[in-house]
Amino acid sequence: MRIIIPLIYPHYLNYCDQYELIDFELYTQFFRDFDIFPNVVNLIQLKLIFFTLQELIVSQINLSKDNSLDPNYKNEIINKLKINFDFFMDAILLSSIHLKGFEESSESEKIIYIIERMSVSPGISKSQMRTGLTL
Repeated sequence: MRIIIPLIYPHYLNYCDQYELIDFELYTQFFRDFDIFPNVVNLIQLKLIFFTLQELIVSQINLSKDNSLDPNYKNEIINKLKINFDFFMDAILLSSIHLKGFEESSESEKIIYIIERMSVSPGISKSQMRTGLTL
């Protein structure tokens, strides 16, 4: 997992807000651009993954005794239904469960396939276009 983070994080930043959070609309766009939606997960699965993770992060915030979290950051997550990068990475990993034709593959092999699929998708160039930085 640590190997994957530096590959995905710069692209994630091109889809998130100033708090480095992502809402469902941009999450869906990322998954579409990087060839995960609708080819690996359908819309129902995409929504289920996102909103389940969003509920988890809200619970985590509500149960936390950490008062150092920026109130605006909390508001973005709780009231505007956003997730952070850690939960976003979980969403990518959970998507691998839905791969068709990989029933005999290990979870690691499925994750590697998702990452390989993302690396040859139009997502990299679309992500770069979002920043205006293209080759």
